[in-house]
Amino acid sequence: MNVLNLWLTGVTRKEIAMLNNISTGNVSNIIREFLNNEVPDIDLLRETSVKIKNSGFQINNFSSVLRLRNMLNLLEIPEETLEQFLVELSVFNYKRDIDNSEEFILKVIRVAEHVKLLDVSVFDIVNEIDELTIKLRDLESKRDGLQTEIDALVTKKNKIITEIEKREAKDPQIPIEITEL
Repeated sequence: MNVLNLWLTGVTRKEIAMLNNISTGNVSNIIREFLNNEVPDIDLLRETSVKIKNSGFQINNFSSVLRLRNMLNLLEIPEETLEQFLVELSVFNYKRDIDNSEEFILKVIRVAEHVKLLDVSVFDIVNEIDELTIKLRDLESKRDGLQTEIDALVTKKNKIITEIEKREAKDPQIPIEITEL
């Protein structure tokens, strides 16, 4: 399989033989056997691979480029727009002294995860955060109001207990009605 992978990526039969410690005849036999299996357009694939290699590119890099290009086409994003974004990203990172663009990308991914979690569009995330902030403030205000009520009731309870203790200290025989207080 290594022989075929090398051949398909444009490596010569002689180089394949040297890399695999086999004769060029064995390399040719393996390739011929592969070609006889009726793989459609395999010669065209190899020819394309050789042209890519002769242009100074690696076939693996080229496949990444094709994958990215297909993604851009699916998303209907023109290459120029992506290029402009990358320039802006570079300027942004430079101005903020971010040496590693991966750090920025990880933050973008984190924002995307929050967008999914909140089930909102990335374009609406700021509004969603603003609305949630308002709700949080309202809840905090209600909590503070309830805490004030609790504190007042605790104070009242303590006064009642103190009054009961005073009355019991004066005359433990007199029953105390809570309603009197």
